[in-house]
Amino acid sequence: MNETRRNTVDFAIDLGTSDSIIACFNGQEPEIIRNHLTGEDHTPSAVFIDDSGEIHVGKMAKDAVINDPSNAVSEFKLNMGFPIPFHFEKSDIMMYPEQLSSELLKDLKKSIYEETKMNIKEIVITVPANSNPLKTRATKEAAELAGFESVYLILEPVAAAIAYGLRAKKQDNGIWMVYDLGGGTFDVSLVKANGHEIEKLATSGEDNLGGKLFDWKIVDDYFTPKIMEDLNLSDFRRDNPKYLKAFSILKNEAEKAKIALSDIEEYEVTIENLFDSYDFKCSLSKNNLIDVMKPFLKTTYNHCYEILEESYLSIEDVERIILVGGSTLSSVLRDTLRNEFNRPLEYGINPLTVIAEGASIYAGTIEKQFIEPQNHKFALILDYERIGFEDNIYRRKGI
Repeated sequence: MNETRRNTVDFAIDLGTSDSIIACFNGQEPEIIRNHLTGEDHTPSAVFIDDSGEIHVGKMAKDAVINDPSNAVSEFKLNMGFPIPFHFEKSDIMMYPEQLSSELLKDLKKSIYEETKMNIKEIVITVPANSNPLKTRATKEAAELAGFESVYLILEPVAAAIAYGLRAKKQDNGIWMVYDLGGGTFDVSLVKANGHEIEKLATSGEDNLGGKLFDWKIVDDYFTPKIMEDLNLSDFRRDNPKYLKAFSILKNEAEKAKIALSDIEEYEVTIENLFDSYDFKCSLSKNNLIDVMKPFLKTTYNHCYEILEESYLSIEDVERIILVGGSTLSSVLRDTLRNEFNRPLEYGINPLTVIAEGASIYAGTIEKQFIEPQNHKFALILDYERIGFEDNIYRRKGI
């Protein structure tokens, strides 16, 4: 990335439940900042503390969640704003969700430095559409702990709409539905497109509905009963500490099966030595996955119909459904979504990166001279009617 002095914030972070993404607006389009260790587009949202007390973030931490679950944690975004600590056993360290998120943000900040040689102090960070004051305040605190002095928070579906709005043609008009199903949260929003201008109409969603629930449903409905029967284990439950590692491994294998069954009809799960001298084997079909996902997807559809009713609209008024989040990569989800709504699906921008890209476009409209670095300032975009790209119409609400 060619680096010049920047007069606008430009950098944005999609702080995700499963993975986090960094994007930078170069004046024309967003660019993804890759992880400084792996070179991948994303950084797993996981934290691991080793025997010596050293903190690791990203892929190593994600692997440790599977192999050393008493000393590694992920999905802490879901607990932001609540006093629910995680105890790292070997180091005897206790960390709250805000502290865990701050370690993740520090690592993301390092990736930006390695790419640009800039130690940035200003950032845009995304939050779920139904984020409440507790969660937004917790995100602010995490950013402050990570060394950011000025932070702007933007709603995830709004960021996604901005990304598509930048690419919209002048003649593009109509209602878009932004369907965002990630690893741990679900949001749906209706926006009105008028050329390069985006107007938000309605939003709904749930904090604890995402791909991880599909994974655990596979574990609960297919893996656990088989293991209990094979080994005659009456106490094989997720809440039993003695099986913590086994369930972490099973959950990871369920995620692999879920992804594989998007492309194939049957998948064979094999785990060697899950327990001493016990190799676990289980065959799953695409129909099994459909049965697993169906009740969760039904809940998301109810939210879609809810915001349509709230806006006095029908699904026929929706021009396109924009797909956002890793779970929308599934062909099973896309097929059921088409069958349910019979509307065109839009995923021309990578559903995994579209939120970060849109947030960076917004960051490119924020001029640094309006930021006083010596004071900690934060802004949250929650109360607004329109977002325009040509005249930069933004209404910001400080917290």
